[in-house]
Amino acid sequence: MEPEPNIPAQDGPLSQHHYDDLALATERAKPIRRAARVATFNGWTMAIIAALSVPFAISGWVALLVAIGLTIVAIVEFRGRNRLLKFDPSAASLLGWNQIGLLTLIVVYCLWMLFGGATDIQAHPELAQLLGRDGLALYRTFVIGFYATVIALTVIFQGGNAFYYFTRRKYIVAYREQTPQWVQDFRDANS
Repeated sequence: MEPEPNIPAQDGPLSQHHYDDLALATERAKPIRRAARVATFNGWTMAIIAALSVPFAISGWVALLVAIGLTIVAIVEFRGRNRLLKFDPSAASLLGWNQIGLLTLIVVYCLWMLFGGATDIQAHPELAQLLGRDGLALYRTFVIGFYATVIALTVIFQGGNAFYYFTRRKYIVAYREQTPQWVQDFRDANS
């Protein structure tokens, strides 16, 4: 036996047309709310990574700048999420550019490590002696491969995230244009 459909009472303040408007608005909001969940995940992930990087910030100015950069990315991600939930079209651009900023931070850090001495084990003569010539070559190859992989994955993931956020703008604009004002006011009053 199927459950009876939930049909609103005819004497209530809302007509069937009003319920249809609410249902359509809920459907239109799904991609925007999904993007807000992605921003929440990204924000918490960056906040955790930033917190974990703080102890390393005392080791030098590069580590300090990275910790500050990660903290800024996390803060912007949370602010963008809040603006998404207010259906602000500029939130999609803010979040997209935030991902481009994170991509830039990671790539610059990797390049700094590659060209700033991470492959130069000669600074630690005891390790250089222990590894020998073949070990040093293997170490350099590993470090270069590691940072090249990090750069490639960053371009894929942060670039993909940026593209995802930038494409959410059209959903926000469509929601604002196609959703009756009374539904938007109702949403704002209840959020």
